[in-house]
Amino acid sequence: PNDQSTASSSSSLPARVQTLAQARHHHANQIQSQKKRYSARPKKTRGGVRDSELPYVLERSDCCIVEIDGEERNNDKEKVLQFYLHGEFAVPNEGGDSISSKEILDGILSRTLTSVLQTLSEELTSHKCFAHIAAVVLQRRLRSMLQPPRNNHFDNRGNSTSTDQSYLDAVAFLADGSLLPRKSGRSILPMASPPAIPFYSPEGSEKLTRVVTVEVGSFWRKFLNDDGSVAMQRRERQQQQQQQQQQKDEEINHSKNNANDDDDNNSNNTADNNKTTVTMRGMIIPKGVTLIVGGGYHGKSTMLQALSYGVYDKLPGDGRERCVTHADAVSIRAEDGRYVNRCNVSAFISNLPGMRKKNKNDTHQTTTGGGGPPDTTRFSTKDASGSTSQAANVIEALESNASALLVDEDVSAANFMARDGRMRAMIMDEPITPLLYRVNGLFLSKEHGVSTVIVVGGVGEWLDVADSVVLMKEY
Repeated sequence: PNDQSTASSSSSLPARVQTLAQARHHHANQIQSQKKRYSARPKKTRGGVRDSELPYVLERSDCCIVEIDGEERNNDKEKVLQFYLHGEFAVPNEGGDSISSKEILDGILSRTLTSVLQTLSEELTSHKCFAHIAAVVLQRRLRSMLQPPRNNHFDNRGNSTSTDQSYLDAVAFLADGSLLPRKSGRSILPMASPPAIPFYSPEGSEKLTRVVTVEVGSFWRKFLNDDGSVAMQRRERQQQQQQQQQQKDEEINHSKNNANDDDDNNSNNTADNNKTTVTMRGMIIPKGVTLIVGGGYHGKSTMLQALSYGVYDKLPGDGRERCVTHADAVSIRAEDGRYVNRCNVSAFISNLPGMRKKNKNDTHQTTTGGGGPPDTTRFSTKDASGSTSQAANVIEALESNASALLVDEDVSAANFMARDGRMRAMIMDEPITPLLYRVNGLFLSKEHGVSTVIVVGGVGEWLDVADSVVLMKEY
C-alpha cells in the first residue's frame, strides 16, 4: 500500500522533458530575464522582440539517425531515430520522506516518456511533418541543380553527383510568388501581403528568367502544388472533396459513356496521381559579377538578404522556401574591431607607410615587427579597421572554397569597395586596392572561380565590370 501511494503521488508531480537544445535555450532565456529584472535601467527594444524560433532547418546534435545491427539472421543495418533528452522533475520532500530514484523512474519518467513518445509518433506521421519534409527535399534538389559541387564532387547531402546532370550555372534561384520582405528589421516572419509585393521575375529577360523542373519523387509530390509551394491540409481536403464529387458525377455518367472512354479516364487519373516533378518559373542569379541596383527603399537589401539565407532550408510558410542559394556562398561585410591573425591580405592591402619595397639591389627584408609596419602577407591585428576587416573576410572566404561573395554596399567600407578617378589622381600612393578591381579576376581565375553579387546604389563604375544587372523598382 505504501508503495502504491508513493507511486501515485509521484505520477502526479510536474515534469518537463525537452531536447538538449531546447533545455539550453530555455536556460539562456531564464538568465537573460533575470539580468533584465535586476538591471537598474532596462534597455528598450526597437521594433519589437526578435522571434525566438528560427524558420531554418539546421543540423541538430541531439536528434540524429543512427544505424544499429539488425537481426542475427539478416545482418542488415537498421536505421533508428535517436534523441538526447533533458528532463526536469519536481521531487517534494514532505515530512522528511524522500522519493527514491527507482520510484522516480517508475512513476514520473515512465509516464512522461510514454506521453512524449505518443505525441512524437503522431507528429512524425502528420500531414504537417510530411509537408515540412517535402519542402526541404524540394529545396535541396533545387540547390543541387544550380552548379556543380566544388568540394570533392559531393553535394550538400553527401551524395555523389553524376557528370551528365544539367546545371543552371547560377548562384541562386528565386521562384515567382515568393514573399521576400520581412515583418520588420528585427523580425524573421514574412510581411503580410498586401502591403508586401510578391516577387516575380522580369519579363523579356531570357538570360535571367528560367522555368525549372525539379524531380522530388511521387511520395513527396503529393504534398506540393504544381509550382512547388506546400499544399496545406485544408486545401487538400477541399481538393479531395472536389475529386470525390467528380467521381460521383462520373459514376452517374458511366452508363452513358463507352467502356473505352472509361479506360481513357482511368489512365489519365493514374497519370495525374503518379506525378514526380514540380515546375517553377523564376529568376536566376547567374555566375559572374551581378549587380543589384535601384533607388533607396526599393528592395535591394531585401533581395540580398533572401540570397544570403538561401543557403539554409526554410520552413513552409516562411515565404522564401522556394528561394535557394548555392551552399558555398558567403556574405561579406566590414567588421570594425575584429581580430585578424596571420592573414594574407596583400591582394587588397600592400605598401603600407614605412614598408621597404623589394628590388634587385635591396637585400633587406620587409619589416614584420619591432614596432614597424606589418607585413600584409602575414597580417595580424587585434583591432582591424573597416577596410582591413573586409579584406580579411574576403580572403578567409576564398580559403574556405566559397563559390560566391554576397556584398552589400551599405555595410561595407567605402574605400574598400571603389575609388573614383579624381581620388586616384589626388592620392597616388594609396595602399588599398578596391574590390572593384578584383571581382573579375576572382571569377576568371582557374584557382578560385568565385562569383560576386553586389548591392550598389551610389557608384556607377561597377557597371563597367558587371556581367548582369538587376534593377529593383518599387518592390
